[in-house]
Amino acid sequence: MSWGQRLKTARLKPIWIAALCACLWIGGRPAVAPANEAERLEGIGAATRPWENYFGVAILPNGHSIVVGDKGVVMTSTDQGINWTRIQLTKDSKYYDLYSVAFAADGTHGWIIGDGGLIFRTEDSGATWNLQNSGQTVALLKIAVIDAQKACTVGEHGVALCTNDAGAHWNLTKIEDLVLFDVAFTDPDHGWAVGEFSTAIRTTDGGNVRSVFCDCLQECSGWPGPGLEWYRDADHRRRQ
Repeated sequence: MSWGQRLKTARLKPIWIAALCACLWIGGRPAVAPANEAERLEGIGAATRPWENYFGVAILPNGHSIVVGDKGVVMTSTDQGINWTRIQLTKDSKYYDLYSVAFAADGTHGWIIGDGGLIFRTEDSGATWNLQNSGQTVALLKIAVIDAQKACTVGEHGVALCTNDAGAHWNLTKIEDLVLFDVAFTDPDHGWAVGEFSTAIRTTDGGNVRSVFCDCLQECSGWPGPGLEWYRDADHRRRQ
């Protein structure tokens, strides 16, 4: 079951209960929609599909909004959400849930990530999206964009991927078999990723050299490259 499906199941339970209670309360009375219901929903993309789930949103410097979610859906609004255009992104003719979207400060270059190791890149503020090769099939849950060339994404099974060439190549780090949920950078050099079991991963040079702090005592796997090491929380404290 994908992360999107798990979230949907959890969210649908209270909806099912509410629907059952509503049916019992109505008691067979005919339900009549207001005369202006069609007008109220006209042009509001999200409201016309209340069953959809959206997992990520990005606001561009020009005020445009981009939302990603179920089954490869990407919705874009250029007028503060009054109207939305919709597309669906695919990989191998399949629709995968999309979990995160982020842009560089220029608002032109950005990425979308999701289930099945999906990574899409845009160079025109989201007008078009091109599939990139992540080399992964696990769900990628969050992406942080450092600049037009650099970005890092994290996800299931301890996968962390970073690029410094606009996504032409993604360098893999695997932090044991745990889920990394989020990643963020304070500046081009300093960033954090967090996940299960009190795991926090820190970088001080834009995603190359990192230190790991968590409650687990097992050693972490190393970042590909010479002289790069990983440290657990207990080891870190002993070095202070």
